[in-house]
Amino acid sequence: MSQIEDDAVHILIAQISRIWSQIPIHDFNWSILATEFRLMPPESNTCNHIEVHQNKPNYRVMEQAISHMLESLYDKDPSKALQMIRVLTKEIDAHIDWDHYKRDYLRDRFRPIFRLAEISLENQDIPLVALVGQPFRYIDESGLSDFFLKMAQEINIAFSTGCYTSTAFLTRKLLESLVVSVLMKEFGSTDPSKYLTKNGRTKGFESLCKEFWNAFQGSFFKRSSVREPTDLSRLRTNLDSLRDSFNIDVHQLGGFKKSNDLMDVRNDIQGLVYFLWNLYNNIK
Repeated sequence: MSQIEDDAVHILIAQISRIWSQIPIHDFNWSILATEFRLMPPESNTCNHIEVHQNKPNYRVMEQAISHMLESLYDKDPSKALQMIRVLTKEIDAHIDWDHYKRDYLRDRFRPIFRLAEISLENQDIPLVALVGQPFRYIDESGLSDFFLKMAQEINIAFSTGCYTSTAFLTRKLLESLVVSVLMKEFGSTDPSKYLTKNGRTKGFESLCKEFWNAFQGSFFKRSSVREPTDLSRLRTNLDSLRDSFNIDVHQLGGFKKSNDLMDVRNDIQGLVYFLWNLYNNIK
């Protein structure tokens, strides 16, 4: 399976978990589904949990559990996971009556689900890319590797599925991870106080940024291709601004991000990712 097809599966999983709580479907028997697909723990246990939360109802927990179960199954058995995804899309399609008050919105918002539901289960040729479309890359993944590549892929999937608050949260984590990784690679065990507290914990993002820019005036400057004062000032301002505006406070209600909030700063974010990633790779 190609990377684009793999992305398409993750997008379908995200859409299924979200639409399930929006319809919602109350009477679906997840335990029977687990038996039919011969699922074993922990996936079979998660199916039981989904059914419990579905009947309470506790839609937010149910949404997370559906996503977790399908992602876990996909990691172990992609073919079985894709077959289950197809069964679930047909179940969703069957619950959207022609007079459902959200019918048009749901079919437009979750179009890949209904496209897949139209394909017979006997048809093994599934045009995943055609169903989902070319996923929009909020973060350019080219050149990234390891943890940073996986983080960028998660960000892109989150954005493609309309999870804009999650996109902001993950983007902030990517920038923070790049900053601390640059500091760790440069100072390692010689001066861990640059990135660790006295208790041995990683410093907060604001403190890490201060350490980063202090170090940039010395050893980092000669390793960076960005040296113009105006360019550096803009990068610093953007990093500080994004660190604050993308700080999703889990202790407060509200604060949801919209597509425009993310698109307005996309070029700023991409510039920071290029800048930090290049610097990271220039440290031997």
